[in-house]
Amino acid sequence: MSEDNIENVVPDFIITTIILLMSLGLFVIAFNYTSLRTGSSDPGGAVWPQLILIVIIVLTVSNLGRMTYKQGLSKIIGTIVRNMQDLFLGTYIDNKKIRQTYSTVGFMIAYLLILNPVGFLPSTVVYMLFQVSALGYGSLLKNFVFSTGSTMLIFILFKNFMNISLPLGTGPFRVIGVFVDGLI
Repeated sequence: MSEDNIENVVPDFIITTIILLMSLGLFVIAFNYTSLRTGSSDPGGAVWPQLILIVIIVLTVSNLGRMTYKQGLSKIIGTIVRNMQDLFLGTYIDNKKIRQTYSTVGFMIAYLLILNPVGFLPSTVVYMLFQVSALGYGSLLKNFVFSTGSTMLIFILFKNFMNISLPLGTGPFRVIGVFVDGLI
């Protein structure tokens, strides 16, 4: 952290906590794949994901501990509660970084909710467009070109190099996904 101001610590604390909770959830889910083995000496399909998640969990806990040690947990929680009250009561939040953090969390939640029904391609383009615009990068046209190009690059990498199928969506969105999938 470049500054130890509490208003700058809170967004980092929120994002770190979200990453920690997601990592813990994925770690538990990975136990479902421990029985996937190719032979008796194979440790199972969950070993590497769980090892990576352990590293992420250790790093996020140490980051949370460092922030808590420097600022104090009660001060951080108090600022979060005050900012949440401002957010839900419609009060304008002064700190740009905090507004960006809350919009990022909102965009991530919305993206995860629409990913399967809408499909990877349209939902990722829209998510990235909103995200880079909220962070204040470039014009709308530049952001659209960046979002579309990045999404296509990710789609090509997953499909052609990693041989991983991404969600194509349902209904009319599936038609778009299947069409683009056929082009690549």
